[in-house]
Amino acid sequence: MTSTLDLTGEPTQALLPSRVELEVLECADPLAVLERLGAALRTHPEQLVVDLAGCRTFDAATVRVLLDVHCEAARDGAALVLRAPSEPVLRAIADSGLQGVFHVEDGTPVAPAAQGERSAA
Repeated sequence: MTSTLDLTGEPTQALLPSRVELEVLECADPLAVLERLGAALRTHPEQLVVDLAGCRTFDAATVRVLLDVHCEAARDGAALVLRAPSEPVLRAIADSGLQGVFHVEDGTPVAPAAQGERSAA
């Protein structure tokens, strides 16, 4: 079963989903991102899929949020999947040295940043 979340972060189905899909469009506020992902994890999915294609800004604090959610999901036996992360997301993950930590859906590679290249975010 797949469930999507509405803007309040509450599941749209009463049953516990095996896969929760969440689209995050605004990543400039790491606390807001953490609150939405935390609400999704509280539904105890087997897989939390976070669509990051719309994120145009992404910084180290938001990468830390993803890492924290990844670790919390793993402790609960769930998987965090990043769907189609935008270029700023990929760059921030690579700049933090965490490429390879996150599972990226749709075959999008999380490549290391070029030497000396840093994110402007």
